[in-house]
Amino acid sequence: MHNLVSKAQAHYKVLLENFHLFVDNPSAKLNINSLNYTFCKQRNILSIRPFNTLIEIRFSIVFDDKHRTLGEANFIKVDNDNNALRKENLIDQIWFDSKGDIYHVLGEEISHSNLSDDDAFLNWINTSLERLLHEQQFHPLKNSQHSLL
Repeated sequence: MHNLVSKAQAHYKVLLENFHLFVDNPSAKLNINSLNYTFCKQRNILSIRPFNTLIEIRFSIVFDDKHRTLGEANFIKVDNDNNALRKENLIDQIWFDSKGDIYHVLGEEISHSNLSDDDAFLNWINTSLERLLHEQQFHPLKNSQHSLL
């Protein structure tokens, strides 16, 4: 157990810095000047509102089956964010090592991209938004779901 604590302490700062660089200045990276976003460095959360839907991109530190220390970026859809009925749904996630190499499947050995690649953030956001648009809220209501009120 102490070995994991030591590994986490040794890698946390670099992984967190990599995450901050990855999500920094999302408007420029996504070529969207009107993107509504906030980045709370203290909580390590980037919040964006595509399609009037709150998305939180969060950082955490994790270990894979081989006990490699990785950063994890989660793309989370948040419903009812301002009340007690808050509901979260994980839409997508990626993992990255201290060199910034990105892994789309936990346990992958070979990375095909790096957090510092010019289009890495854009590609991941587009993939995540594609998955978001498959959520039920973006499908037409069925007749039985309409209310007459």
